[in-house]
Amino acid sequence: MKTNKLWRRMLIGVSFVLAMVLALAGCGKSGPTEADYIGYWEVSGGTLYGEEYDAEMLQMMKDWGMVMVIHLDKDGKAEMDLFGEVIDGTWDLKDKKMTFEGDTLEFKLENDTLYIVEGDDNLTFTRGNSTDLAAAIETDRNSTSTGGFGTEDPAGGTYEPVTIPVDPPIVVANDDVVTASIIEKATESTGETGYVITVTNNSSVNVTFYTSTGYTTVDGVLTQPWYNAHLAPGESSTDFMYFEGITSLDDLKNVELHLFAYNSDTYDSLGEYVTTID
Repeated sequence: MKTNKLWRRMLIGVSFVLAMVLALAGCGKSGPTEADYIGYWEVSGGTLYGEEYDAEMLQMMKDWGMVMVIHLDKDGKAEMDLFGEVIDGTWDLKDKKMTFEGDTLEFKLENDTLYIVEGDDNLTFTRGNSTDLAAAIETDRNSTSTGGFGTEDPAGGTYEPVTIPVDPPIVVANDDVVTASIIEKATESTGETGYVITVTNNSSVNVTFYTSTGYTTVDGVLTQPWYNAHLAPGESSTDFMYFEGITSLDDLKNVELHLFAYNSDTYDSLGEYVTTID
């Protein structure tokens, strides 16, 4: 099953802070009402690829100014602050679904904890200070409107899909930890534009191979690439990396790409890989 765009962005953003850690447990009270859901919810944990997301990682997010907040309002209105980008949407109590930019997320409320679930992965949210979180959303919304980090991706329309093989492949990493190559350039029908990357874990430990915020540039402009891969020893994967705000291969030029690897179990850094791509 293809992971939807919004969920993929949430997972990649959380992987940037290195882990996921609160186990899901307990049973909720029966029959929560609309009033039980209305309010501001701040990410508090979850699980991703079998990894847990703990208090240390949450604090790291806050230290780096990264927030993930959901505001459920009356009359089915919703907004999400996703690492500085504010997205308006809707929510439906009967169907237990939220919708943002055409993507649907299933949710449930148990023991005053809001759960968003996608397959075996999940994120948990706890009710936060409404004054502080409302102010944070408003600040990020204003930053977005003035072109700050998290500027709305213009890829909202329909685009002609394009795939161009890269021959020979561009090697972006090759050591005892990972071997990775760009094998295609592509634009999807949503406008997401970037590279198809194949990567193999050469080490004896579980490895996360990913992009981070504040490093990669496109034609001299700091740009956010979205990508991560979680690999067991000897495992390979092929995934799509797209660049925030880039909707044409013509604009994907003079790229200085920064990729990173860490031990998925200990979170120890295993390497940084920098490649210049014309």
